[in-house]
Amino acid sequence: MDATPNDWQDTIELNLLYPVRLIKAAIPEMERRGGGSIVLVSSISGRVPGGQRTSPDYCVAKAAEIFLAPSLTWQLAPMGIRINVVSPGSVDHPDSFWARLRENDPARYTAYAEGEFPGGRLATADEVADTVVFLLSPRASGINGANVAVDGAQVGGLRPMPAVPS
Repeated sequence: MDATPNDWQDTIELNLLYPVRLIKAAIPEMERRGGGSIVLVSSISGRVPGGQRTSPDYCVAKAAEIFLAPSLTWQLAPMGIRINVVSPGSVDHPDSFWARLRENDPARYTAYAEGEFPGGRLATADEVADTVVFLLSPRASGINGANVAVDGAQVGGLRPMPAVPS
């Protein structure tokens, strides 16, 4: 409850209204070209309550972003435009919190990964990117209004996050 009304407004502006404006700006050109595909990048925090380190304003904004895609399908599909969402969970990449934790406290990183993910590992940035590329491609032409989780079946906000390593 530390977030101010201005914090909420800024978070919703950044995570929901900017994408809405971008979509609105792109539609005329996409329609002129006969269609296309849009992918929004949300978060596991929009599907699962965020836990102790994810602010409620962020979770609400990301949930709204997830809901945006299926809400727009009826307006965009007649123009040949598909819209989907990718919701990454914790993503391991160089210079990330996770890379620092793995380096500074490998036992804690491993315990967290094994307890949080059925496969015992975090998703990678390449896995998220590959999913976005697939959804943008014609090979995904039958997918519209979907939220694709790239999270390794992460438990998400239900377990405490490890402390941030220095």
